[in-house]
This record gives sequence, C-alpha cells and structure tokens, in this order.
Amino acid sequence: MSKMWVVFFLLLCVYTNVYASENNVVFLAALKGYCTSSDKNVLQNKSVTITKDDLKNSTATLNSEAIISLSVQNQEPQKLEFICEQLIVLSEEEIDLGFKNKPLKKYPRYLNEKWAGFFEKYSEAHGILKVSMPGYSSDRKYAVIYITSACGPLCGNSSLIQLKKLAGVWVVEKTEEQTRS
Repeated sequence: MSKMWVVFFLLLCVYTNVYASENNVVFLAALKGYCTSSDKNVLQNKSVTITKDDLKNSTATLNSEAIISLSVQNQEPQKLEFICEQLIVLSEEEIDLGFKNKPLKKYPRYLNEKWAGFFEKYSEAHGILKVSMPGYSSDRKYAVIYITSACGPLCGNSSLIQLKKLAGVWVVEKTEEQTRS
C-alpha cells in the first residue's frame, strides 16, 4: 500500500509542476493558448532583451514593480528550455537558416521568399514566438512577460501579459497589446 502512495505522490508532483521552476510555470500559464493548440510554433531558445523604452507604451494598469523587474531581468538574453510539445525550440541561427532557405514550391502571394523558405524548412510551424523572462512584483503575486509572435511579413504582434498568482496557481489577468502588423 505504501508503494502506491509514493507513486501517487510522484505523479501528483509531476502533474502540478512542483519540480518546475516558477519561470516555467509562468511560461506555461502565459503561453497556454499556444501549448493547447493543435498548431505548432517555433520558439527562439533565448529570451528577448527589453529596455525601458520598449515598455514606454505600457499603461498604469499593469503592476509597476513587475514591469520594472521585467526590464531588469531582460537586459541580457537568457537560455529558454522546453516549455511544451507545441513549441519547437530553435536557436536564432536555426531560425535564420529557415529564412535563407530557397523555397522549391510556389508560395502564396502574401508570403515573401524568406517566409516561404522558413515555412518550407519548418513545415509544421505556424510562426515564430520570442518571449522574455518574467518580471515579478516584490510579493511574487504578479508576473509580467513580454511576447512577440510573427507569422509572415505583415503578420505579427507583441504584447505584455500580466499574470496573477491565485491560490498558488498562475493565471493570465490581462494582456496589453504593444504592436500589431
């Protein structure tokens, strides 16, 4: 009977991300739509750098401590690990190889040759995501993450996502769009 409890406890720990870092749990919550989609996307394996100028469009509705922490945490790119099955983690060099790939097939008018080459090389991908490391409020109740997505020459956006920790679980509280093309 005691072995069954040990197995149950280990499965519960894995399931509830007890062993995952808080950053990974925040990533999972912020990227839930991407991780539960049937579509796959490429995720750059290094976080984006952020300056205070990048955040000048953020409004007072976001937690100011988390915004400041976001700019401090993202002055240098940091390595990103596996987040979920739907995100194909690639280096910047591997992503660039896709854009240098010459497409063999005729491509739709809305794509240029670079994007057509990327989608031909990474045929299961629907776009590219780049994310920041999370910034946290001092009480660790709020986190903010910056995300950019691109899916073609005139297809993409960037957003700040604020999460709130409720009963020990990170949930998206609000999304503030920064740019759209």
